[in-house]
Amino acid sequence: PLAAAAPAEVDLQAAGADTGTGALGHLGDDARPAEAQPVPARGSTGGGGGGWTPHELSRRGTDGPLAHVHAALVVARARLCELSARHLVLRELAPLFKLERHSDGMLSWRVGRVLQSLESVLLQMLESTPALDASSVGIRRQLLAAILGAVVHATCCVLAVSPRPLPTERVTHLHEDVQTLTEFFVAEAADGTPQGLPIATVRRALAPLRCLQPMLEMTSADLAQLWASAPTDAPLASSLGISRADFAQLSQADVYAADGYDPRPWAPPLRTCLATVLAAREDADADSWRRAHRTEAREAELRFVDPNPTVE
Repeated sequence: PLAAAAPAEVDLQAAGADTGTGALGHLGDDARPAEAQPVPARGSTGGGGGGWTPHELSRRGTDGPLAHVHAALVVARARLCELSARHLVLRELAPLFKLERHSDGMLSWRVGRVLQSLESVLLQMLESTPALDASSVGIRRQLLAAILGAVVHATCCVLAVSPRPLPTERVTHLHEDVQTLTEFFVAEAADGTPQGLPIATVRRALAPLRCLQPMLEMTSADLAQLWASAPTDAPLASSLGISRADFAQLSQADVYAADGYDPRPWAPPLRTCLATVLAAREDADADSWRRAHRTEAREAELRFVDPNPTVE
């Protein structure tokens, strides 16, 4: 199903060399994080490619003579980063998301093998976008964030097709994978300084995975009851114990934050997640739900794989 979310044609050069570890350290030791980039005075055109941060541009509307041009560039940059991430993760690395079925009938997958292959590719991509100034550093961080979003989305697609609730051991593996993703994309130096993405950006990108986890642990009967009792995402989030911050990512209340990360391509609605998990279960309760909700199950699977295919 990941192929449905991959772009049809994106001309990117695939990396093949084993370049070792530490790719994210190539963001540059002297580069300032995206949050610290200078924002020009109100009404300035922000020449030289820096300009307003995405957070500012999404709210300033007509401020400044070239505000609309800057806003369009921010959206275009986010879309380019998204398409690049889709091609890399959902097409080039798709074979690494193959599930393994164990003797107990459970399907398993670990994120470590994906990150091993991603390391050399990231190094080449970072070298092709040199950190010449604060603006180029921001582009590199935005591309990294989009790649993280794509990895998290692919992970959600893999986990959602589990035929039964995750046992304790698999839940432990999920927690370990979340920690592994965090450490890989933050890439702290020996002194604890992030060399990759800010921890806040990584936490935002991991929100869909945290929202999916409680559904993966619940029985099909409980999930079916939630479907009937929570007709919208807000009460469903409350019933699942999802934090307000994580729910805000899925509800897409804030398109662009200061880091330029756009969560929309990777954040399906909670009800879509619930229907997808239920439709994949192999038990009597799930089968009964599928018979009563065939249309919803089919639509949910399509939207779960590609939550917002027409995002502009």
